[in-house]
Amino acid sequence: MQSQVQTYFPNRDLLNYLPSLILAILSVVVAIFSYFYVKGVFKKADEIEENIFIVKGWADNLEYIVYMQRGPYVSQPLLDKIVEKERKPLEAELESLKMERQFLLDRVPLLGVLKK
Repeated sequence: MQSQVQTYFPNRDLLNYLPSLILAILSVVVAIFSYFYVKGVFKKADEIEENIFIVKGWADNLEYIVYMQRGPYVSQPLLDKIVEKERKPLEAELESLKMERQFLLDRVPLLGVLKK
C-alpha cells in the first residue's frame, strides 16, 4: 500500500501554475521599476536641456550683459576682451552639459531616439 502524503496545498493544480504566477508577478514588478527608472531619466534629461537653454541664452546675450554691467566706462576693445574672457567658461559649461545629456541618453538605448 502506498501512503498518501498530504501537501500544504489541497489543490495540486495550483502547484503546477505556481512558477508561471511567480514569473508573472516578477515581470510586473520589473515593468513598474523600469517605468520609474525611465521616467527619472526623462526628468533629468529635461532639467539638463533647460540648463543648456539658459546657458545658451547667457552666451548669446553676453555682449549686452557685459555692456550693462560695465557701462560706458570701458572702451570697445577692452569690452571685447572682457566678453571673450567671460565667454570661455560659458562655452565650457555648455559643452559639459551637452556631454552629460548625451551620457544620460546613452544609458537607456531607445531614449536617445525619443529625445532627439
